[in-house]
Amino acid sequence: MNDKKLAILGLVAVVSVAAAILVSRIGGVSQSSSLVIGPLIGGVDVDKINSIVVTGEKGTQKVTLVKSEKRFVVAEKENYPASTKKVNELVNQCLDIRTAELQSEDPAFHAELGLTDETAKTAVTFKDSAGQTIVGLLVSESKPESQEVFVRRADDNKAYLTLQSPWISSRPLDYLDTQLLQVDAKKILEVSVIDPNQVGYTLRSDNGGDVVTLGEMPAGKQFKGTTYRSVFSTLSSLNFEDVSPKDKVEGLTLDRRYICKLDDSTVYTLDLGKKEEKWYLKLKVEFTDKSEVVKEKGVESEEELKKKEAKLLARDAAEALIKKTGNWLYVIPQFKAAELTKSLNELIEDVPVKPKEPADPNKPVEAQAQPPQV
Repeated sequence: MNDKKLAILGLVAVVSVAAAILVSRIGGVSQSSSLVIGPLIGGVDVDKINSIVVTGEKGTQKVTLVKSEKRFVVAEKENYPASTKKVNELVNQCLDIRTAELQSEDPAFHAELGLTDETAKTAVTFKDSAGQTIVGLLVSESKPESQEVFVRRADDNKAYLTLQSPWISSRPLDYLDTQLLQVDAKKILEVSVIDPNQVGYTLRSDNGGDVVTLGEMPAGKQFKGTTYRSVFSTLSSLNFEDVSPKDKVEGLTLDRRYICKLDDSTVYTLDLGKKEEKWYLKLKVEFTDKSEVVKEKGVESEEELKKKEAKLLARDAAEALIKKTGNWLYVIPQFKAAELTKSLNELIEDVPVKPKEPADPNKPVEAQAQPPQV
């Protein structure tokens, strides 16, 4: 079946569903309703969008996305960079809203439909670089009895039923990429954990993390369980719960440190501290290989070219992370802070003492107690 046939069938299906809804609705506003299938907002030049304001929960929540240096930032989070993916999803959600049925053109019914500034579940406004509104829209809460959702443009009195129920978040944190680090555990050479007294330990691996050893295992001690492995690989997934400029959190002491060295010369240094039951983290990134990548004369092997490419990619990734995180403090989950700050005593235990062999009843006591001959 080709794309044209699929498109025709899809349109027929939408028309059928919308018609069924229209026939089934009686009374109230729907008496004057009519079938209207199409985009709620169309012809928007997304390149002209310079800011997006999302208001939710009947005006109690708000997020403002502003374009800065060709990317969006979240104003409510001190202009922390927004996730490009999540901003694109927001724009597409709005552009994809399709009308199914005209409910009313009378503003008197907007409050009943949940399409005023005070009653709408969500309102979205797109503005240009001059601060002028390009287009705005309002989305109602779903009706408990029917799960119907109504929409309208902010500059138009026409209110519609929509077949799609867009989920648009008005929480600033939902527009951030909250994954701070995602390190391949097989690339980790060593991690060091240092406590407030500058006492620490180092875990190492030279075989992709299959075997992890303690730098200096105390005599008579051994690893306790597998907790040490979670400490070694905890940066394989590190997310944050909130973010703040580093100079905005007063009275915070970053007195713990976690250092992770990778086999590609990347070093992550995490300084941690706790304030009012929240764990804060400051991230420092360094690429220690300062040698230049030079194209040699003649033909280089594919292996050598791949090594040079890998170095350039690792260096660029480190520089990008430095630029993004250098001026920020991150609030991390309690369980992740526990992994990053575990003491050596939590990782090791005494080696069990082997029980003495029972005495042989067939040997005289004197013989058993006699010391061995040298």
